[in-house]
Amino acid sequence: GGGGGGGAASGAGPMDVDLGVASRAAAPAPRGPFPLPSASGLVFDAVDLGKVMSKLEETNGELDGQEGHLSEAEVGALREMASTLKETSRYHASSISRGAVRALEKALRWPADKVFPTLDLARVALLHPSGAEQLAHGGDLFVQALAQGASEGTTLALALLGARVAANHFRHREAAGPAVDCLVGPGAASRVVPQLDELAGFPNKNVRLSVSTALLNCCNALAHGKKGEAAAEDVA
Repeated sequence: GGGGGGGAASGAGPMDVDLGVASRAAAPAPRGPFPLPSASGLVFDAVDLGKVMSKLEETNGELDGQEGHLSEAEVGALREMASTLKETSRYHASSISRGAVRALEKALRWPADKVFPTLDLARVALLHPSGAEQLAHGGDLFVQALAQGASEGTTLALALLGARVAANHFRHREAAGPAVDCLVGPGAASRVVPQLDELAGFPNKNVRLSVSTALLNCCNALAHGKKGEAAAEDVA
């Protein structure tokens, strides 16, 4: 794989991209054998939510009068979501409104050259228990993120983000279950394997690392779910 999206790897993307490695939430990087200590695996949690929202609102302004343009109320709901996501120490006691999730899902249908800030917000929302539960939708976001990341003529930013959205699905079991099903269940060969193959061959090493993290997280979730080593080996 690696042919279709490789030529655009030099693209800078619509926003600065954090090229850092994955981390474990509130814990040092594991050094022991597989599986990892926690079923939630590794996540990509670095973000400047103020910058993400600024870019999202700027992009929404460019779509004024077009399909997918968010109302002021919808933008307000996303601002509230961003404020909730900033308070990581309160994730156990906070929730994301259904209105905010609906607005996010609407913006996730923006054209490929506009969707980056929305996909970045979804990446972080998956780290919140309420966000993971509401965004899971049978793996639709998982499939969409990989498809956009591996699309013909993709930018480095979108390829990197697509793989990281996939990896962050495994933070909470509500989204991890549908993601595992996408990778090892019926139809996986056509739904996500070609996209994973494309991203795994991407010229940029950070994209390849992000894809590897998503696959590691899936194997780890399978191992913790005691579904058998054979299933994990199939994904690997």
